[in-house]
Amino acid sequence: MIKKLTFVLICFFSLNLTSFAEDKNPASERFGDWFLNCKQSDNNNVCELTQLITLKDSNLKFNLLYSAFKNKENQIKEVFTIITPLGVNLGINPAIRFDNDKQYNFRYLKCESFGCVISITNNTPQKEANELFDQIIDKFIKSNELEVAIQGFTGNPIVIKTSLKGFSKGLTQLQKKSKF
Repeated sequence: MIKKLTFVLICFFSLNLTSFAEDKNPASERFGDWFLNCKQSDNNNVCELTQLITLKDSNLKFNLLYSAFKNKENQIKEVFTIITPLGVNLGINPAIRFDNDKQYNFRYLKCESFGCVISITNNTPQKEANELFDQIIDKFIKSNELEVAIQGFTGNPIVIKTSLKGFSKGLTQLQKKSKF
């Protein structure tokens, strides 16, 4: 059941990524280092808070996405997704860390032509997973910096550091603008 739900969520957000990319005039606002993209879809205002990171001197890109949605039970739930470049070692779990604090390890959900997907949501019956999601979002709001580490097939892991400046304000605006 969890795998099916995860697959549905990934498909939903992948389609949203595609539709934002195709829409030449989405309503976009900048909050520090984050962008809030909203558009109308089926009488709903669908919004995503995003950050695209490109590693210097390479074409490796990481996409960070946060979104809220209504689940089957008509409850508002959230999902945070990291899309990494292809070519990662799926046998070694990716990790995130906030302000050089505790490390959180996750599993890849799957890889597609656009990259490999790491996702965490509070749309699960598992209490521990929902509590972990709440911890992670709290860290996004209160921290200054996020580190993402993935392992390729060469020596050292690829580590990106990015600013969380504007995430909290962007999240507040997303909650105001999202209409379900």
